[in-house]
Amino acid sequence: MAEGLDLSGATVLAGLTPRDVCELERVAVLQDYATDAAIFTEGEAAYGMCIVLAGRVALRSTLGAEKVDVGEATTGDLIGWSGLVPPHDFTATAVATEPTRIAVLKADDLARLSEEDQYLGRILMRNVASIISARLREAHTQSAELIQQLRDYVPSGKALQSRRTD
Repeated sequence: MAEGLDLSGATVLAGLTPRDVCELERVAVLQDYATDAAIFTEGEAAYGMCIVLAGRVALRSTLGAEKVDVGEATTGDLIGWSGLVPPHDFTATAVATEPTRIAVLKADDLARLSEEDQYLGRILMRNVASIISARLREAHTQSAELIQQLRDYVPSGKALQSRRTD
């Protein structure tokens, strides 16, 4: 365990016993990132999950040829959950938007600890599922808002029809 590491405030660890949190702190690897540094990249193999300890992280997805901000993570937030869920590829790119420190929990360590302590594994996966569900709900809401904006801008497609040159 890194000196002074405290993961007890991480949302993804809610409901775990202090002993379980200590086990996770024992295997955590600390990594520091400068502003604009990539923490992981969309599509690459996920090595585990990360908990933001300090700083701010932009989550970006590829849309055509550009990267679009789809979320933000701050202290205590989970990023990189793809290391726990097949197909184990990162679903977004994570970029530090200010100096950032994260705790990396490697997939192999999490699998071993979950096998040794099924309570830990069950609570951890329940929390990950809850976080994914909340992000999916937010994405649905944003999609619906964008669709409504498009409908308001182009009602019934009439604006598109007016561009014809018969």
